[in-house]
Amino acid sequence: MAVAIENFGVSTVDVFGFNPPVLTGFLDQISTTDSVTNGNLSIFGGQNLRSFFWQNSVSKIYLEVYGCHENGGFDYLSFNGLTFNRTSATYSVFYNTSATASQEYSEGGVWTQWEWSRSTNPFSTATTETVTFYHNGAGVPAFGDITMNEIHLEAGGSSGTSVTINDSDVRAKSWYARVLGSTPASGATNAMGDYYWPTHIPENQDDQRRRLLGSNSTDTNYKIGHAFASTLGARTNGVFDQAKCGMTIETDGTDTEIKFRLFGATNHIGTSTSKTITLQYWDDTGSGTSNAITYDITDNAAIILPGVRVSEAALLTSQHDESITTGQNPVGSPNIGSKTYDVSGFGETLMSTNSLTSFVTLADDTQYGRSFSIQHTINPQTVSNTVFESSVTIKFRWALRAKPQSAGSDGGKTYLVKNTTLNYIITLLVQSQKVF
Repeated sequence: MAVAIENFGVSTVDVFGFNPPVLTGFLDQISTTDSVTNGNLSIFGGQNLRSFFWQNSVSKIYLEVYGCHENGGFDYLSFNGLTFNRTSATYSVFYNTSATASQEYSEGGVWTQWEWSRSTNPFSTATTETVTFYHNGAGVPAFGDITMNEIHLEAGGSSGTSVTINDSDVRAKSWYARVLGSTPASGATNAMGDYYWPTHIPENQDDQRRRLLGSNSTDTNYKIGHAFASTLGARTNGVFDQAKCGMTIETDGTDTEIKFRLFGATNHIGTSTSKTITLQYWDDTGSGTSNAITYDITDNAAIILPGVRVSEAALLTSQHDESITTGQNPVGSPNIGSKTYDVSGFGETLMSTNSLTSFVTLADDTQYGRSFSIQHTINPQTVSNTVFESSVTIKFRWALRAKPQSAGSDGGKTYLVKNTTLNYIITLLVQSQKVF
């Protein structure tokens, strides 16, 4: 059977007040006349709804969520008696470091979009509409009270018939079997809390489903990091510019921190007209805007999971929009632009396997992760007034595991119970010029 994950409410008025409607629903960045309730979505790591609206001119419905998310999180959504399957939507991710929303959830930076075709207004004549996310399957709850009869039904048994938690078909439905792939042995310690449906669907849409991480959900809303190194107009001798980034995870046995690691360096001998290092990230806390925050490399617990000890982590990274200058130094010397990927750049233990399914067991008080850099080297002999530029966007995808909570706990919106996948983007940019 289908199971409701969570819901949000949106107004059904045209955001501009037009009749017939032009844009119906909620758009964070346009109008104060629309509204949203329960817009902080636990199925997307606590990140906020950016928009949910129907646009008449293009006959489309749009769902937009702040942050970078995989094409997952739900199987379908439903409102006003209509159903829209996630697999039928056009999926996109947008990122813009200057983007700023203006209204109820004032955030910018990066967002994920699902788009469906719909020729007529899908909203009812009521003033508000409840939109509900669903996933397919499951006969057990995701949190709250759970009974042996529900567990037995999930295992394929009949309601009201004899069952024990030690039955083999029951043990095959435990968290350890679904997520870790290791069914508890007969007679092993077995708790009711191990049988919650692993809900809040993850990126891979199988049984390894996800839940929100920490009690402070805004801690997962850091979206974009940016490292920028620039030397323009260096007058003499050589130039070396570097932008480096990475992400690391560390637990102290009680809490877990995921950190942006950002570094920029410019070095030259002689007079320069411009020398800039920018290390920033964008969040949604504090002032409630998307303004960049200057990065502090010595104290940068950018994502804090309070009270959550992540026991295993996997990391998948990918490079996008890569452009490394092929400008030439003198004959016999290497290109001006170069790159160094998949290394330990900040003293972290390197997570060398680039995979969301190859997990590393985390030791307390040890940082694990992966780093990337791009750099320019202009030799003293190089004669050119060209502004050389290199850039790349790195996508970090974390899969995290922690053990189940006790039965009856409100795991649905508070604790990391099943595999959880988080996504972040960091951009690197280097500009260099040697003037003659």
